[in-house]
Order: sequence, then structure tokens, then C-alpha cells
Amino acid sequence: MNTKNDPEGLHAQAQARLDAGEPEAAYALLQKAVARTGETRGLCHSLAEAAFARGWASAAEHWWHRAIELAAEDDPRHSERLAEAHFGLGTVLYRQGKLGGAVASYRRTLALKPDHEGAAISLAIAFLATDCPALALEQACSLLERMPEASELRLVRARALIQLERPQEALADLTWLHEREIKLGEVGLLECEVHRLNHEHETALVLAAELCEALPDSAAPLRLFRSVFAEFMDKAPAPRVAEFLDGLALPRPQVRKRPETRPDTGPNTGAEVGLIDVIIPVHNGREVLRDCLKSIEAARSPLMGTLILVDDGSSRGTRAWLRAYQLRHPRTRLLRTRAPLGFTRALQAGLSASKAPRFVALNSDTLVGEGWLEQLSAAMPPDSGIAMAGPLSNAAAWQSLGQVFDASGNFASHDLPEGNELTLLRRRLRLLKTFDASEAVLVHGFCALVDRKIHDELGGLDDTIFPEGYGEFQDLSLRALDAGYGLRIAENCLVAHARGASLNPERRAKLSRAARRALYERYTALRYLSAECSAVLSPQLVFTRRRMEVLSRRLPELPKRCDKPARMQLSGQTSPELAGRKVCLFVSYAPDGRLLPYTRHYLEQLRKAGFLCLLIMNTDAPLEPPPEAQALAEVVIMRRNQGLDFGAWRDALARFPELWQAEMLLFTNDSILGPFDGFTQMLQRIEESPAPVFYLTDSEDAEPHFQSFFWGLRGAALQDPAIRGFLASIEDLEDKSACIFLYEVFLRHVCEKLAGLEAHCLFPMSSLSGVDSLIRPSFNPTHHLWRELLDAGFPFLKADFCRKNATGEDAEMWLRAIADHGGDPMRARLHVEESRLLRARA
Repeated sequence: MNTKNDPEGLHAQAQARLDAGEPEAAYALLQKAVARTGETRGLCHSLAEAAFARGWASAAEHWWHRAIELAAEDDPRHSERLAEAHFGLGTVLYRQGKLGGAVASYRRTLALKPDHEGAAISLAIAFLATDCPALALEQACSLLERMPEASELRLVRARALIQLERPQEALADLTWLHEREIKLGEVGLLECEVHRLNHEHETALVLAAELCEALPDSAAPLRLFRSVFAEFMDKAPAPRVAEFLDGLALPRPQVRKRPETRPDTGPNTGAEVGLIDVIIPVHNGREVLRDCLKSIEAARSPLMGTLILVDDGSSRGTRAWLRAYQLRHPRTRLLRTRAPLGFTRALQAGLSASKAPRFVALNSDTLVGEGWLEQLSAAMPPDSGIAMAGPLSNAAAWQSLGQVFDASGNFASHDLPEGNELTLLRRRLRLLKTFDASEAVLVHGFCALVDRKIHDELGGLDDTIFPEGYGEFQDLSLRALDAGYGLRIAENCLVAHARGASLNPERRAKLSRAARRALYERYTALRYLSAECSAVLSPQLVFTRRRMEVLSRRLPELPKRCDKPARMQLSGQTSPELAGRKVCLFVSYAPDGRLLPYTRHYLEQLRKAGFLCLLIMNTDAPLEPPPEAQALAEVVIMRRNQGLDFGAWRDALARFPELWQAEMLLFTNDSILGPFDGFTQMLQRIEESPAPVFYLTDSEDAEPHFQSFFWGLRGAALQDPAIRGFLASIEDLEDKSACIFLYEVFLRHVCEKLAGLEAHCLFPMSSLSGVDSLIRPSFNPTHHLWRELLDAGFPFLKADFCRKNATGEDAEMWLRAIADHGGDPMRARLHVEESRLLRARA
């Protein structure tokens, strides 16, 4: 007979507690039993169940392993009990993301007990999780033959078919589940995926938005909407995207070329544009507030009007601190609320004390920098029809500078940069400034410059629906757009943000969810989420983020600008007829003022092909052209050697603006030997291609880009403001790597993503060999695939490759290849040897 405290009695009590939903108590009783009798298979089995029920995955895994080890082979139920232990182990491994182990455990279960339905279904699910859709499909189809009513298997089969890009076959299972109203949320997500695969992005977005409204606290529909929207923006034709956004009364932000007459920082006196009041609602958080106010003092601006601090029901200590601060700073005004009203209402209280034509709503956990008000003001000049402007940040949702979303699909919050890191970030942003302030769909409320007249006309911030500061600026942004006003993001302005320093994460998440539900109700989820995604995917902001990421990764130190413009001297035709002509901007690195043998040959072949040549020679020698240059180019520009090809191209375009009226504009340089056989055929391919942008070959180092030794523009590309603005923004930098990573690496992005133009690659790396996508970023086709390029009709060899392989068997290989492809090996030797001497001298 069992007693209450013997091992069997303890085991029975534990089982009763487990059945009653008290796993922690059950676990404690089972440990007592183990202490008295030692580990047995049954006790370990129960301990694993109790640990799993309590959520102690590691403990459950341990006890399942012990139960398997202690299974007695002479037990008549050995196979059955061992199967259950393996199934339990598989389940706990799956929960921990140890998917390979879970699959192995489920397979062992089925080997011991082939009719174990739970293991069979779990195995199909685990196959999907391990990205093995073919195995999942095979397993689900086999099981559905004998379990046609198993809804989990229907879902597995549908998911597997969708992953295998067989969406039409998935519809039968989705219809079956829909008719029975089984797991409608998951079915809806899969229906969206079917529409996505069928390129019906608009329908997928409508369905995903409906799921977001029906399941506002679920992350899955929101992640899916964002994913489909990003794919739609990237792959759909521009007119189709514009039609979709027009239907939602949302603009598609366009690239805005930087004006030549207005400096980036804008007018710098309050008399010119009116003073700007800064309003900061405060609810405790004294430490971050102190840092915020110090940053404002350090960045004191002539545009700064009154600093208005609104004490929103802070503690006694914070109230006293704020009073003392006001006494020390006479241009500060302090207001108090009797009780905490929330950010929006506190901001409105501060606004009632402001008479300025523009104001900044600023969170108390921010850090501003030098020139911040000037930068925001330049993005939103007075009487410009711009309602609001905001800066970039480390943590401001769609205005975040780094990765926008975290692994869970929420808006990412990057650590607050401090000291030298923050200063470096701001300097990098100023260096990256390429276009005018970005058009925006939403402005984040952590720091927003607001036009007071427009604010009042729109009825101000809605402090009834959004009293505590989440959603109120999104709402005002959409109302401003609906009234015909614009929004801007100042991409050269960075305001650091600690994000929610006065709120705990749970409270912040709750307010965010409530705001999202309110925005869905007012604007529909489809319109609001489309606005949010458009804000994230703003072409200029994406461009800035990607350049900043490359700059930070590849150039840890800030690149140095050359201290003055390059001196230039022109000879030849001073006013050549360029309109309607095929024109080549040819840059030669000529430190001693001479043209090398294959450079002369290349220029001769370009002129024979009908190009009018502008030769720019970057030199350290006196600015006198060599005698042969006049016979090889209609215009010769001798230029002080700085800024590489990019600076030379910029200067030529600025000196001869008629170049933009050319029929075709070819950019090339002397970093290649040639042309060899195939040059005429290559030019013919370019002529026959309808693409307005062309280039010879590509690279995936740092960013997918085209190599700039030979590329060109024609037609729409020559008139595009994004391309013109980017080339005009090039600066002469002292470091060659900086020029490459800032300019060459992003030419393709500008042409394809910002200008939206097709760029034709004549010799893409992917077609030259079987190099897979994991290895391609480390490949330079002109070095690693030079034979394949020559055999494909590429009529050049990279000079740098030849210099690095200038002697012995390596040199014989490429010299022989030059001869085989119609080139002159001796001319190549002379060119490479001269080139090596020039670089040795440098």
C-alpha cells in the first residue's frame, strides 16, 4: 500500500498536481521522490513532462534523455515507452529551435511506433521549419491519404506547396480549411502568399491589411504586409505602384535634386525666417533630460527662440530641478500640469505659450547636434507649403539610420550613440548629403519642426485619441497630406534618441498597439500601413542608409576632402558641338603628363567608332597637354590630380553642361588595356539595346554595383535629376577607397533605384561561370574571370591585373591571350611597365 511520502506516493501526488495544472509543485514532489529512490525511467519521464509544462525547456530535455537511457529492454512496453520518450524529446527540441534534433527524435519515434500520429504530423511540421518543403509535402500527402480530416496536415501541405512556388495547387487545401472556418488567420496569411506568388501584390496587400485589422496584436500579418509591400515597390512597374498609392491618396516620394543657390543649412538668422520655439514635455527622466538640455545649449542657434519646458506631473525632485534650471536660463519658460496628462496634451500646453511661426516638438530623451535647427529649417523654409520636417536618428522607426526592423519584425531601436561616435555619425551624414531634403509620407514625433499656421489650420494634434504621444504625429502627417501640404526629412540632420526613457517597455508596447488600432480605425489598415511602409522605403532614405552602412563598415575614419578645387587648363575646342553627339568623357591618370601606349590606342579606336572625345588628364605635372593629346581628342582638360575619375567627370560636366544634351555619354578611363577583338561588336550591342544605362561588368563587393571603367547614359538617363544630382554631388576626396565606396559602388543604385531606369550589363558575372551567390561578393570578374570575359567578347584586360602579374608565367598567360584576341603584346608590355614605374614613383 502506497503511503503519502514514499516514492510511489510522491509520484502519484505529482501526477495529480500535474493534471491539475500545477507543474511546479509536481516537479518539486518528483525531485523528492528521486532523492529517496534514485532516478527511474518513470520518474524521469514525469519530471520531463512537468518541466516542459512549466516552460523549463533545458530541464525537460535533460530528463527526456535520462528517460531514454533508463528504458529497460525487458519491459513488455519498452518500445511504446521509448517511443513516447523520443516524441517528448522531439517536442522540447522543436520548441528550443533545435530542429535537426527534433526531426531525428520524431523519426526514432516512428521507427519504434509507426502508427504514432503525433510524431508523424510533428515530423511534417518540423520539415517545414527546417526549410525542407519537398520532404514536408511528401510526408503530408502520405498521411492525408489515411487522415484526410487532419487540418494541421492540410496547412502543412498548403505551406509546402507555396514554398515550392506551386500556389495553385495549394488553393484546394486553403479552400477546405476556409469552408470549415479552421485557423482562418493562418489560412489568410497563406492566401496572401498565393497572391504574392501570382504577382497579385495589390490583392495580397488588401488581404494582409484586413488581417492586421482583425488581429491587431498579432505580429505575423504586419510582417507579411511589410514584406509584400517591399517586394511590390521593388519589382512592380512604377506606373502600377503609382496607381496603387494614388488610390490611397498617398504620394510616392521622388528624389529631389539639391538646389544650387541655397546652402544645406539654410538661412542662419532668426530675423530672416523667424525664431523657432522648442517645446519639451517632461515626465521625470531627469538624467536624460539633463543630457538633452546640455546638447541644446552646446548647439545654441540664432534660430532658437524660447525653450518651453512642460513639467507633466513629475516627481518633487524633478520639479525642483526644473525650477532651478529655469532660473539659470532666462530664455527658458517652465509650465506645469497639475497631474500627468500625457505627451500630446503636455505638448499642447506648451504650444499655448508659444507665439513663434514654427516650433519643434522634442522628446526629453534626445541629443541634438551643431546646426540641427538650421538643418531642419533648410528642409522646411517658411511659406513653402511644408507642414513638418524631421531628422534622422538611431531610433525613430522609418527615420532610423540603421536597420529599420529587428529580427521579430518590430521597429528596431539601436543603442544611443555617444561622444565621438555621435560626432562621427553626424559628419558622415554631412559628407553623404547628395539631394535636397527627402519627401516624406510620415514625420516621427520624437523631433519634429512644425509650421504653426498649418498646424492650427489642420486642428492641431489630436490629444483625444492620442493623449500620451503615440500615433499623434502619424495622424497629423496624414491630415497634412490630405490638405495638400508636404512633409520633409532632413537627411543631413541626426538627433539621437534614447526612445521611451520615461516609460517601461511594457507600457510603451501597449501604447504603440493602441495607437496602431486607432490609426487603422481612422485611416484603414491598408492606407496607414502603406504610408508607414512608404516612409520606410523612401528612395532617398534607403540610399542614405545603405551608403552609411558601407561607409561605416569599410571606412572607419571620416574621409578627408581635398582642401581646394582642382586647377584645370583647357585646350582644343573651347565650345564643341555636343548636342546630339556620341561623346566620351575619358579620364587618364597621367602624373607625369604623358599618355601610355594602350591609352593612345583606346582613344584612337573611340574616335574611329564615332565618339567625340573629351580627354581629362589628372596630372601632377605642369598643366600643359602632351603633343599627341590634341590629335586624339577634341577637348583636352589638364587637371590637378585629385578626386580620381569621379572628380574629373564632375568637373567636365560642370564645365560643359551641354554634355547633358548628347545622344550618348560614355564614361571611361585608362584603367583597362585594349580594345582587342570584339570592340565593334560590343559597341553594336550597346547601340541595339534600348536600356538608357549601360555598363560592361559588375561586382557584388560591398554592394551590387557596376564597375566604372566603362559605363554610359543616353535618353532618359541624361535628363534624370537623380543621376545629375548624384554626379554633381561628388567631392574630391584624398582617399581612393573612399571615392570607390561612396561613388562607384552606388552609381548602379542611383540609376536603377533612384532614377528607376533599366541598366544593361553586357558581361554579367553570373553568366560567366558557376560562381554561387555566397562566393560572388569576393569575386572581381576582371581579375578572377578574365579568360571567361575575353572569350565572351569583352575586349579589355584590367591594367591593375596585368601589373600584379607582370612577370614570369603569369605574364605569359595574359600576353598570349592578348595576342589570341587581336591585341598587341608588345604594346601591352610597354604600357604595363610604364604604368608600374609611375606608381612606384608615386
